[in-house]
Amino acid sequence: MNKLFNKNAGGTKEWPAVAEDEGFLLLVPNGTGIRDGSPTGNNQQWNDCRPVGSTADDVGFISELISWADQKASINNNRVYVTGVSNGGVMAYRLARELDNKITAIAAFIANKPKNSQCNSSGVVPVMMVNGTEDPTMPFNGGQVSNGGRGKVLSTEATVDFWANQNSVSTKPVAVDTLQNINQDDESHVIRMRYGSSQLGAPAVLYKVVGGGHLMPSIEYVVPHWIERLIGNQNNDVEGARITWQFLSQHSK
Repeated sequence: MNKLFNKNAGGTKEWPAVAEDEGFLLLVPNGTGIRDGSPTGNNQQWNDCRPVGSTADDVGFISELISWADQKASINNNRVYVTGVSNGGVMAYRLARELDNKITAIAAFIANKPKNSQCNSSGVVPVMMVNGTEDPTMPFNGGQVSNGGRGKVLSTEATVDFWANQNSVSTKPVAVDTLQNINQDDESHVIRMRYGSSQLGAPAVLYKVVGGGHLMPSIEYVVPHWIERLIGNQNNDVEGARITWQFLSQHSK
């Protein structure tokens, strides 16, 4: 099995353990610096179709990376997945629309669809979303992204509606489940909403983290409290990478 992981600052530590346990190839590409185009440092971005930010040909880069992985490791091209956090999550949306011939399914964390997207291509792939209702950076209800003037995004509801329509499933969830509130001290809980089904080919799933901030949920990899004071609560009821793999691995072209 194969997995393409779209790296962003945070939420990445559990992936090597999941890859080891499940036996898939984990690739962790990096974006580039806006000013110098460098792939190293602490200020890389993906060109996720917002009108401000990187202008790099990241779609071409990821396409070539998948081809490279196939040449070097003979990957299963029917099982190529993308996941990302924040800017990486928005980039995952773009790749789902522009590389649907190569990508099987995606998962996006703390990411909404850009309001004024520069990309208008279409693609149909299964999509999983995980967003916090109290995210101070990527507003759950839509609006201006707080970090670095990165433009405006649609609400989570509108993002879900977009993907439901794109994937030809109903915008009304077929199942709504409140997950077990394992950690009573994290000031959050998770509601899972399913749209469509695997039988339809391209379902959508939203994990709504009620009270959650701009962080990937995790049980094992808990962030320090000073980070939560800056970007909101981290949910500790689900393991983000594990639920992602459960969703992605259900799908094959």
